[in-house]
Amino acid sequence: MSGRTAHILEQKWRSDDIRIGEDADFSSLLLPKELLRGLTGAGFKYPSPIQLKAIPVGKIGKDLIVQAKSGTGKTLVFTVVALNMLLKGATHPQVLIMAPTREIACQICQVIKCVGVPYKGLACEYFIGGRKLEEDVSRIQGCQVIVGTPGRIKQLINCKILKTAGIRLFVLDEADQLLKESSFTTDIDDIFRALPRDKQMIATSATYPDKLKRLTNKYFRDPLLIRLNKKDIGLLGMVHYYRVIPVSKLPVVAYKEKLKFLENVLLSVKFAQCLVFCNMVSRVENLCVEIKEWGFATSYISSAREQQDRLKAIELLKRFKCKVLVSSDVVLSVQALLLSQVMKLKYINGCKLMGNSRVLLYQEKKLMPEQHSGLYKN
Repeated sequence: MSGRTAHILEQKWRSDDIRIGEDADFSSLLLPKELLRGLTGAGFKYPSPIQLKAIPVGKIGKDLIVQAKSGTGKTLVFTVVALNMLLKGATHPQVLIMAPTREIACQICQVIKCVGVPYKGLACEYFIGGRKLEEDVSRIQGCQVIVGTPGRIKQLINCKILKTAGIRLFVLDEADQLLKESSFTTDIDDIFRALPRDKQMIATSATYPDKLKRLTNKYFRDPLLIRLNKKDIGLLGMVHYYRVIPVSKLPVVAYKEKLKFLENVLLSVKFAQCLVFCNMVSRVENLCVEIKEWGFATSYISSAREQQDRLKAIELLKRFKCKVLVSSDVVLSVQALLLSQVMKLKYINGCKLMGNSRVLLYQEKKLMPEQHSGLYKN
């Protein structure tokens, strides 16, 4: 797999979330030539602040907890560490990466394959629910890097399909989201017990909740916590706007009011692409149809949709063939996935329809409040 994954820093203004204040590129991190060629080929030239701090520590095998805002490059941290530690010529699983959702697992796999192009024989696959288990049996053969969701990975281990004796790196991506689900926590416990004692652990997270602290105390060996934001998890340069919707005891009336204002926003604001979040799965498809009628190329993603269709919707958005993507709140992957690619897209606008609230949130980078009547700066 080849192609550009990184954004071009020099093209436009960048906030201090992803811009470093010193003259350093990836070659200054003393990475192998293969890895440097892979980073260059994927478009990565300068490390972000979190990458500059975390990659050198991860290279020496230290257990890591990486806390940084979404979209600042945490995925590349463990991608570099994973590729740097692979044993050449070995075809058994060496790296196991957990993701909270199917879409994030797919994206992680794509990033690793893209950066790992110079590595001959590199095999990285993702394993998620919604697919036949029989398909995974053939795909896992000769795979060195395994990416997946906890439920499917646990199933593969229990069925003796995934051999874990050679795992040298265990990664928990979006660890705060993984630990929100009690079933995920149980699965991760079972998976951890199936792994070798001598391995490196990395957890990435936008926040550092108590559950994550307890997990690190339980499984990590003297981990180093690298964090750039303790309280403020919002991206710099992102301005938030909101609109108060009139109260109505009838949900249908309240929904129509939100829909009317959303239409006004989409038709009056210039944007490259937009994400609309809806907290009711049952309304996602209908909302998508409504927005299509306003003249926008629209798709949707929710837990009620088939996995193959969900991946197609994400791909359409990434290829700029989808102007507006509607998502349910249960599919946290859309927000995490696209925020991690916010530098890859021109920019992302987000609108949120909150079914149990009277507030419609609107956010856009560098949007002047006086441009749009009815929007209030948060």
